[in-house]
Amino acid sequence: MPTTDYTEFLHNVKQEFITNSYELDGTFIFDIELPVTPHICPKCGETTERIKDYRIRTVKFGKVQRGPLIGKYRQRRYICPHCKNSFAENNPFVRKHMQLSITNIKMLFDKLTESLTYTAIAKECDTSITTVLRYCSMITIPKLKILPTVIGIDEFKGNAEGYQYQVNLTNPDTHEILDILPK
Repeated sequence: MPTTDYTEFLHNVKQEFITNSYELDGTFIFDIELPVTPHICPKCGETTERIKDYRIRTVKFGKVQRGPLIGKYRQRRYICPHCKNSFAENNPFVRKHMQLSITNIKMLFDKLTESLTYTAIAKECDTSITTVLRYCSMITIPKLKILPTVIGIDEFKGNAEGYQYQVNLTNPDTHEILDILPK
């Protein structure tokens, strides 16, 4: 019976880059190592394959049916022989200085569009509530440059910025929220 490899499809990790996989206390862990490839130095632009060292990075890929999915990524650091600058190799699954994978961040933003609590999103994405709040605060609502001819104004009870009531400005024709004022 043929099997389909979903690691590349779901997490941007090719099967040939996974060197080992195991389960530890309900957490599914797999080791990742990318092949040695020529990299361009970000400082001087020269190409190099000279390896300086390796660092193990823990990357959270979210949850699967059996529990959290974590990648132990053996990240290679290159050194440029021309300018002596050291830099990390490029990879398709995690950004610089981050623990959450690109696909896990995408799943987090997808969950923000659903009517879920921050706690539920944090559990599904295997992250903390403060991380979910930090990514939620990155979302900005663009302001309209041209106001409609008719504006609907309504107040509602809330607790934003220390005020008990907020004001909702809407376009009654399109039922679109234009802005929410704190007081």
